[in-house]
Amino acid sequence: LISEILRRDGRMVDEASDGSQALAIAAEKHFDLVIADLRMPGLDGMGLLDELRQCAPDLARRFAFVTGDAMGPGAETALRHAGVPHLEKPVVPAELRALARRLAAEPVA
Repeated sequence: LISEILRRDGRMVDEASDGSQALAIAAEKHFDLVIADLRMPGLDGMGLLDELRQCAPDLARRFAFVTGDAMGPGAETALRHAGVPHLEKPVVPAELRALARRLAAEPVA
């Protein structure tokens, strides 16, 4: 659903099933932003963010989470600690669009 909403807005979207696959794709292409689920198999969203902060800090500054687990144990603390924006599922299309515009517009240091 998230990919479809962004594609309808004219954005090119790549999808990854886990954080390791996302890192491999990010190493091959330029991205304006990353939106990742907090919980993923293998390398989870927090691990992906940590890796991007090391290898692609400019991209890590244009990162957000989506999660259906914001009220789950530890998730709220993890989101607060991450210091990046997040949206809760079910995602409201207008909120997703606004988040994508904001992240893509942030200047790269």
